[in-house]
Amino acid sequence: MVAIGLALGAGHRIRVDDGEPDSIGFVARGWRTVRSPAWLFDVEYLARRVRGRLQRLSPGYRLADNPTTGGRRWLNHCPHCGAVQDDDYLHGEPDVAFMPFTVDAAQRIELHAVDAPFAAAIGGHCDDPPLFGAMRRIDRALE
Repeated sequence: MVAIGLALGAGHRIRVDDGEPDSIGFVARGWRTVRSPAWLFDVEYLARRVRGRLQRLSPGYRLADNPTTGGRRWLNHCPHCGAVQDDDYLHGEPDVAFMPFTVDAAQRIELHAVDAPFAAAIGGHCDDPPLFGAMRRIDRALE
């Protein structure tokens, strides 16, 4: 099974419009450049060309009902039984799919570029994930 995790490299931009204060108490609205890479999770919207490329890599990455919000979000599904592989587990627990503890574990994660304009609506992100720099970058982009 190929599990999909969405990451943005250092220098990506996010829209800040929730009125939450940053680490020094400043509340900003609008676009902000993030200096570190980030994992995205609770993805509610993906640009059509991006989701098409991801689904060719892993057909199990598809929309699922979100019981918390009543909406839908993009999640991995087990290829055998169809069970949802929730982002909370894949991103939020130490030493699991996208949160490795060792360099060896990080090197088993492949990072593929997606050759398409990227846009997403997300419920959360993890800035500066551990061992991101040790993950393998694959030269050819997903087309």
